[in-house]
Amino acid sequence: MKRLLLLFTIVHFGVSGVAQITIDETLTTQELVEDVLIQNSCAIVSNFMQSTGTNFGDGNGIAAFDANGSGFQFTEGIVLSSGFVSNAPGPNLTVHSDGGFGWPGDPDLEANTTATNTNNASWIQFDFVPFIDEISFDFIMASEEYNDNFECTFSDAFAFILTDNVTGLVQNLAVLPGTTIPIEVTNIRYEVVGQCGAVNQEYFGQYNFDPVANPAAPTIPAANSPIDFNGQTVPLTAMGSVVPGNDYTIKLVVADQSDTAYDISVYLEAGSFNLGIDLGEDLTIMAGNAPCEGEDLTIGIPSEPGDTYQWYQFNPVTMMFTIIPGATDSMLTVNTGGTYQLEVFKPSGCSAKDDVTVEFAPQPVAVEPDPLAICDDLPNDGFAIFDLTQRDAQIENGQMASVTWFESFNDAQNATNPIVDPTMYMNIVQGFQVVWARLEEGSLGCIDIVSLDLLVNDRPPITDPVDDYIICDNDQDGVEVFDLTTKDDEISNTLVNLVITYHTSEADALSGAAPIVPANAYLSGGELVWARAENI
Repeated sequence: MKRLLLLFTIVHFGVSGVAQITIDETLTTQELVEDVLIQNSCAIVSNFMQSTGTNFGDGNGIAAFDANGSGFQFTEGIVLSSGFVSNAPGPNLTVHSDGGFGWPGDPDLEANTTATNTNNASWIQFDFVPFIDEISFDFIMASEEYNDNFECTFSDAFAFILTDNVTGLVQNLAVLPGTTIPIEVTNIRYEVVGQCGAVNQEYFGQYNFDPVANPAAPTIPAANSPIDFNGQTVPLTAMGSVVPGNDYTIKLVVADQSDTAYDISVYLEAGSFNLGIDLGEDLTIMAGNAPCEGEDLTIGIPSEPGDTYQWYQFNPVTMMFTIIPGATDSMLTVNTGGTYQLEVFKPSGCSAKDDVTVEFAPQPVAVEPDPLAICDDLPNDGFAIFDLTQRDAQIENGQMASVTWFESFNDAQNATNPIVDPTMYMNIVQGFQVVWARLEEGSLGCIDIVSLDLLVNDRPPITDPVDDYIICDNDQDGVEVFDLTTKDDEISNTLVNLVITYHTSEADALSGAAPIVPANAYLSGGELVWARAENI
């Protein structure tokens, strides 16, 4: 099965003044397809067909349109209607039910949607051979059924029917996102108070009049509407996977269901039907898909036998694309930002172009942290509990990035096997170990990696003095001067590189606070003092 997607973009509708769209009914089917819908000289397109009311002695439902400065979301394109396109331009002051029962419906539409007994079908059909593995085009559905309560029960129909003439697979691309449910008025609507609840209202664009039963829905005044239809969806994108080189037929069709009342229309954006090459979406910081500085990024398309290629880069000074010398492969590796364009030359003599803008997001810079040292507990086994997060702020250095800790550089590089609780980490290498901090900017995932040294220093195994320090009170005043440093050698017991201080409390000795100064002339009447030995 081929993959089907329906993407959508919500765009707030803005109308400038009271301008309305204009309609051009003079173009042939081939001109509508090649010059309006596709606008791609290298697309292989053929067998142009259409049918509308004029084929049955009724009005025309197919034309090109121009936004005419009205604020309509598409600047230009094609409109298909179950009514007369001459009535499509706003303002929205009339409810149209054009055409009669002599203008028939369409069996293909009924076979690919839930619609039955259709009337007043307008359709365009053509064959094409794609050069890429996915096609897409943008459209808006508008209907007179968006009229206070008709959207609760009445749905006219439309479909974009894609047929693979090699495999026979048939798909309707006009479906709700993630489903095979055809898009209809009854499943894209706001709540109609007292009549029916909202359904998929995120895809509804606006009412083009003031519907009293839908107070929460977006609306514009009828007099300002660019089109003469009561309501419309947001701009949507129909997408379908295709096989490059296969022959396809696509049929774009709309029709009324059951009756000929309350017309429907579909607006297809000019140039949005892409059959040429596709370099993909722009890679930008704002879109959240930009690569990171220092990375090599490869852009392009798979090569095809017989095709030749040339890459260009946009020059913002000359405002032109200039050739990148030697860049003649289908793929290009870049490490600087810019807009890059690829031109493909087909063996048939035609060519196709596409361009992509690439921005490189700035990398966070991790500050090299100070070593983290802990004094071992006796009997000095070389292992201790570290709070690695004590170095997070130093590494981050005020940047909008966060630190994750790992035991190896490869794990930090690949973001695998993070240290589960960095606040209670016991080293796994005795005495000395290196751990790795991954500094990552959250939105784009750009990273930097630094190491942190963990040191487990031996606690000096000092010796309690064998004897108390006793001196005679020669003048019988109850106090004498003690030279505490005479106990240094006994306490250190051959250990070197020690600094010994004396304190009047155990708490001071543990913290190193309030040492007795001078220790070699301490006036005391006799008491318990504490010796602190620190390995320097």
